Amino acid sequence: SIAITLKKNYNILIAQNAYKQASNSYAPGMAGMLPDVNINAGYTSSHTNISQKYSSGLEINKNGATSSTLSPGVGLTWTLFDGTKMFIAYNQLGLFRDEGMMNMKAAIQDNIASVTEAYYNIVQQNELLAVLDSDMALYKQEMDIAKEKFTIGSGSKLDYLQAEVNYNAEHSAYLKQQVNITNSIATLNQLLELPVETTYNVSDSIAQGKVLIYDSLKRNMLAQNPTLQLAQTNMTIAQNSTREIEAMRLPTVNLGVNYGLTHTQSNAGFSLYNQSLGFSGGLTLTWTIFNGMTVNIQHKTAEIGELNA
Repeated sequence: SIAITLKKNYNILIAQNAYKQASNSYAPGMAGMLPDVNINAGYTSSHTNISQKYSSGLEINKNGATSSTLSPGVGLTWTLFDGTKMFIAYNQLGLFRDEGMMNMKAAIQDNIASVTEAYYNIVQQNELLAVLDSDMALYKQEMDIAKEKFTIGSGSKLDYLQAEVNYNAEHSAYLKQQVNITNSIATLNQLLELPVETTYNVSDSIAQGKVLIYDSLKRNMLAQNPTLQLAQTNMTIAQNSTREIEAMRLPTVNLGVNYGLTHTQSNAGFSLYNQSLGFSGGLTLTWTIFNGMTVNIQHKTAEIGELNA
């Protein structure tokens, strides 16, 4: 039963997929720590009438002059500093991955516990049915004896009727117990994602586990319980969210590097041909001094989130 629920239970499958998504997102590039490299290309063409007069006295008049510019290139942009926001974001992605793992563990544990409880509930219900079946046989025997006594005149009719009532009550309890078993099997089938009408045999007894020691259980619970671990992780995530917003108060430094070709050609004008090829680059510093108090509002909201975590 446990093997089936681990493979087919939708809650577990959803938790596993969520963990895979979070693990896949745990990468430096997702936190903005790596550069962006782009290939750029542009082409422009013009068809104009030119009338130019220079200080030397030279005049150029040409109708239908054409010119074209081709500018392919490769550009790199890299955020070198953003107030440590990228490092906090990377740590946050790792926490989201851990959160997904804990949610998956919690889903597995919850479903295993539910399946185990449902399975042994069927075992218990079967044992109760066996008891009722044994009791019903005794009541049937008692009713037959009372009937025989009444027939031969050594017993009263009242005793016979009372024995019959007792037997019918026990038989009714037996039928109700069969319904309880059917409902218990349906509950287990629902947990296992099996058709409701599926039937199977279960153990006829509840196996006794090893002796449980309270202190050992308490230590394991505090160290391994995914719900407690998840609560601690959520607290750290909330604290990181506050730190990310605080980082927005600091400047951002970006590096930009380009390598490209610019080729311009014209059939009129002072420059008929121009071409340049090479690198260009620089640093850009951006520091937001005022943005409508948005950072302050977000910071207060994040602090409230910390309290809730």
